[in-house]
Amino acid sequence: TYVMQELIEKYSEDIHTVAVPLVTELVKTFQAMLEDLAEAEDEDNSSYKTMTAMGILNTIQNLLSAVSQNKKIMPKIENILAELISTVLKGGIVDYYEEVFQMIQILTALRVTSV
Repeated sequence: TYVMQELIEKYSEDIHTVAVPLVTELVKTFQAMLEDLAEAEDEDNSSYKTMTAMGILNTIQNLLSAVSQNKKIMPKIENILAELISTVLKGGIVDYYEEVFQMIQILTALRVTSV
């Protein structure tokens, strides 16, 4: 995820063209991590996966910040992230609350979509 963050920062002007598919893949990867964590029996492996999942959320946050002014992309990204945010909050997965609330802040800073 460090590499992704560097790419986002370096190519922030060009990231708009790939933002939606990139967020889609990051969300899929995060959801797969959550499933793996639910099945994990090894505490060391579980800690590693938790940290990896946090890194994925941080990458999504960086991507959101880079494209937050783009009014065409943000509604699409918001729709993609709605399920992730709902899963974390409804599931009570407190390990990720801080990252999810930061995403919500970025998503609602410019506009609020009616549900």
